[in-house]
Amino acid sequence: MTGSVTKRSFGAMPDGREVLLWRLEAGPCSVEVLSYGGAVRSFIVPGRNGASSILLGFDTLEEYVADTEYIGVLVGRYANRIAGGRFTLGGETYELSRNENGNTLHGGEDGFSERLWEGEVTGEAQLALRLVSQDGDQGFPGRLETETVLTLTAQDGVAQLTFETTARTSGPTVFSPTFHGYFNLGAEETVADHRLQVAADRYTPADDDGIPTGTIEEVGGPTDLRRPVPLSQVIGAGGLDHNFVLRGGRDEPAARLTCEASGRRLDVVTDRPGLQVYTGDGLSGPRFAPHAGAALETQAFPNSPNEPGFPSTALLPGETFRSRTVYRVSWQR
Repeated sequence: MTGSVTKRSFGAMPDGREVLLWRLEAGPCSVEVLSYGGAVRSFIVPGRNGASSILLGFDTLEEYVADTEYIGVLVGRYANRIAGGRFTLGGETYELSRNENGNTLHGGEDGFSERLWEGEVTGEAQLALRLVSQDGDQGFPGRLETETVLTLTAQDGVAQLTFETTARTSGPTVFSPTFHGYFNLGAEETVADHRLQVAADRYTPADDDGIPTGTIEEVGGPTDLRRPVPLSQVIGAGGLDHNFVLRGGRDEPAARLTCEASGRRLDVVTDRPGLQVYTGDGLSGPRFAPHAGAALETQAFPNSPNEPGFPSTALLPGETFRSRTVYRVSWQR
């Protein structure tokens, strides 16, 4: 199926730099992407009650700049948390920007989600976003060049939004990006009527600051999502903001989110080892109430640079980081 990409202005930063919006279209589906933060502003797909966006997004640039919940943005250099805002690599200790309780969250105070990305249309419904992070940016070593290619396809009642990320560095560093989208497949103000299933038998327990304890444990109680569980039940038990250790099977999605009322189902397929499930407990403000959306963030494990028992996130000169995540949506009318 053929597609198209159009471009327009979405406003200007306080320093006058223009922010662009690209609209990718394929069949009955569309995706809007901003140069600010690489934010995916909308992902419109059909449903029982007509076409609507399944992602939370803002109407204005000012709302994105003021946002503190990372709504729809690309996160880096390191998604999730690094304990104490420091790590050691190759015998060198690096002090990072600390922006949450003395820890580094989502790359620091001025992470990738705050930057203007360069965009290039590279296909019928495909956009490449590129960013250069200089050596020492937010305390991270190495000059990093990264690219995320977003591709939209739609055929036979299924839409796919694919994120393919690559990166290269001039010096030893750590790297773990993610897409921080909040999904709501229905028309309700919360996702309490959704059901969620995650292909994980284990997870990484964390302390009150979200820092992993360093252990990997079997799921149980609210973290047991091996079969579809109503999110109303999960939210009633205190909600989730947990990293799950994915089984990594080729024949099953990492996660499946369904909404019977809208007839929509979202499958997340990824080659990443972890999935952060966040039920949006901290969402607040005039636009989005708590639990307005659920974030399904494919990632390396939180605090991996300080946990030798976790999969390594080191990236060395001459290596190329590669990751691929697909958000696949099907619908019934």
